[in-house]
Amino acid sequence: MRKETREDWERRVHRTLEKMTGSLDEAVLAEQFAGDAASSRWHFERAFRSLTGEPFASCVRRLRLERAAYRLQEGEPVLKTALDAGYESAESFCRAFRRAFGLAPSRVSSLPWWRGELPAPNGLHWRPGVMPRWHLSAVMGSAPTDSTRVLELPPQELLTIPGTPDFWQLPALWESFGKAIQELSEKPTTGSFLTVFSQDTPPLAAPAVLVPETTYSIPGIPGNTLPGGLYAVTTFTGPCEAIGPFWESLRLSFFDSGGWLPDHTRPSLEWYQNTPPEGLPELTVTFLCDPVRSLEQYQ
Repeated sequence: MRKETREDWERRVHRTLEKMTGSLDEAVLAEQFAGDAASSRWHFERAFRSLTGEPFASCVRRLRLERAAYRLQEGEPVLKTALDAGYESAESFCRAFRRAFGLAPSRVSSLPWWRGELPAPNGLHWRPGVMPRWHLSAVMGSAPTDSTRVLELPPQELLTIPGTPDFWQLPALWESFGKAIQELSEKPTTGSFLTVFSQDTPPLAAPAVLVPETTYSIPGIPGNTLPGGLYAVTTFTGPCEAIGPFWESLRLSFFDSGGWLPDHTRPSLEWYQNTPPEGLPELTVTFLCDPVRSLEQYQ
């Protein structure tokens, strides 16, 4: 695509996204926006996917689900939310919502901290009263495993609390844990916080903080040693809510590529590296660490 043509399509797609986020209640059709962009539907959808990283229909569906999550938090009935999102019944909406977000619509009202945003290759999300912001997607076809490296991490001391099998309760655990670690004589630094996922059945997720010495202690907060060894480490940039779907896809592609097997004797880690600026969760940087063992070693 020539530079002039690409810039022209960027302007067209931006106009389309502005209109689309304001007309999700309508029967949004690609033909309509192709006409607005003075293009055939085929050329429009091809350019849209190339620039945004997702098909037009998928983008509409994702934005409708994000808007539905917001309305559910506001107390809107499930049936009305389902119909406004383009579903014929509450049952079909609930299935789609659970598949996308990993929880039932009925749980949303009990999670006031939840933003209800799905992974977006272009940074575009539905937010009430906010003009859409988006960016060009990464090159299509690049696998997430391209950025995964196998590193040997040393054993590390940490403080943690009992975990939960319900990962949606993690924010509440983190709030409780954050109050407890204020008792430390030396406050934890950026990059020392992580969530530890045990290999129990079901797996348990527990907030933890790395400490420099075993002498650091808080009454009621046990100290543990995080085992070292080989880990497949991928840097993820984006809101914490988007980690789950990304990590699942990453594991499938990484372990299918051969050479490494998951090591079920050690925990997986979400290792948080920064505190993003206010209102920009897309700038959260997290190391996703899966324990691995060499395939050759066990043949």
